[in-house]
Amino acid sequence: MRFPLAAAAAAMILLTVSPCWAQDDVMTLTSPESARRPPVSFPHAQHADTVDCAVCHHDFDRFGNNTGSEGRACNECHGSQGNPEALSRAFHRLCAGCHAKKEIREEYNPPVMCGQCHLKTK
Repeated sequence: MRFPLAAAAAAMILLTVSPCWAQDDVMTLTSPESARRPPVSFPHAQHADTVDCAVCHHDFDRFGNNTGSEGRACNECHGSQGNPEALSRAFHRLCAGCHAKKEIREEYNPPVMCGQCHLKTK
């Protein structure tokens, strides 16, 4: 008799808490420099299937170990300390760098040119 009650309670907790960890399938990436180019629609779900989370969600301790930064916004570290261009540079180094490596290896044809990610809106 206790098992069904415990199972129901566990299910309620899981259903209530699990949306907290959910990510949008597509996220809009913006930076202070976005005035020059349109924001980027980033397919998070597509990348989450093929890229280790710690590649983007990184936070290094004093020993250089990646402790992860899940749940933190990119601009909490990149773009802080009065340097608004740091966020844009971080996006370009990480995203464009990875895409260029994938293209060189001919794994697939990722966007590598500015206008392929920064799509003009109508």
